[in-house]
Amino acid sequence: MVVSTTHAGVQDSEEQSNASDPVWHNHYVTLSQDSDNCGNDSKVESITFESPGQERIFYFLIDFCALLIIDSTCDGKFTS
Repeated sequence: MVVSTTHAGVQDSEEQSNASDPVWHNHYVTLSQDSDNCGNDSKVESITFESPGQERIFYFLIDFCALLIIDSTCDGKFTS
């Protein structure tokens, strides 16, 4: 699964210049079940530091964001 996010406080992507950089970036993630800690929700099992392509955010609504991944290639490893 590809997720896109923007945040400061932790540098978890090669796209960020440092931990305070809230630039939009992508991750490939794998999900798993953890009912003890997450109930019926999934948890992130592993995530890539490398970004799987450049995103273009092209439409916003209140609870919806459409995303077009321009290039979905990525050389990297999942980390947990």
